[in-house]
Amino acid sequence: MGREIRRVPEGWEHPRYTKDNAVRRWGGTTSEGEYRPLYDSDFHSAMSEWLTSWGACDTPEKRTAYLADEGGPPSPEYHRPEWSDEERTHFQMYETVSEGTPLTPPMPSLDALAEWLSTNCDFWDKGPLTREQAKAFCRSGWTPSFVFTPETGLLSGIEAIAKLETREP
Repeated sequence: MGREIRRVPEGWEHPRYTKDNAVRRWGGTTSEGEYRPLYDSDFHSAMSEWLTSWGACDTPEKRTAYLADEGGPPSPEYHRPEWSDEERTHFQMYETVSEGTPLTPPMPSLDALAEWLSTNCDFWDKGPLTREQAKAFCRSGWTPSFVFTPETGLLSGIEAIAKLETREP
């Protein structure tokens, strides 16, 4: 869980819940217009991986254990479209507390994403980040939600990654 940078096509509009596809979750109902969480993999790749693992379970006991651990096969509604690497020209920050929802608009470069993060609040009203934090995050590509050490106490993952880069060996 944390934040990550995903590569997306130019003009990518992450899907949102509509009145017709709102779902019950965590004791409530999603609201129309909220982003639908999506894994950063396409459905066909996820299904292929699941089938390979399922096929490796050569006894009923192993298959029962696999289903208990992994659940059933993937569902298309939780996976992004299938894009080629050439189509994925932009960079976008996502939260990964769920399967993933965007926290920034798509940007044409990591430098542009870092600039945006250092001058704007993300879609969860967090920020803006310092330039040092934004650049450190864009270099790392991922950060956990929080980090705790006896020396620093509790820090956001983005604060921690920036501190790690400036720490003397």
